[in-house]
Amino acid sequence: IFNLNNHANTARVDVETDGKISWITGGRDHRWISLAGIAFDIQVATTQTATTTTAQARTTVALGLASRWQAYGGSYGTPLVSYGDGLCFVDGLIKHGSWGHLATL
Repeated sequence: IFNLNNHANTARVDVETDGKISWITGGRDHRWISLAGIAFDIQVATTQTATTTTAQARTTVALGLASRWQAYGGSYGTPLVSYGDGLCFVDGLIKHGSWGHLATL
C-alpha cells in the first residue's frame, strides 16, 4: 500500500504480489498520477544464511502501463521500474488512463 501524489490530493495505490499496480482510492482529479516513491524489498529468502552479500547490478526497464495509461512526457520522462540488490523502485508520471489497473511490474 502506497500513498502517492495526484496534484492537490493523495491517492492509495497498491502493488500486488503478481506485480499489478492499482489505484484504489483517493485523488484522481487531474487525469494523472505520480508513481514516484514506490519502493519495496523483493528478497525471496526470509532468513540470512551468510554474513556477506554480493552487490548485483541494477536493471532498469520501461514500466508496462495498462488501461490506456501513457507516459506524461516532456521533462517528466518515461515511467521506469528498477530492480537489483533485492529492491524494486518505480518512478514516473502517467496520464489519461482508466482508474484501477495502472501498470504491471
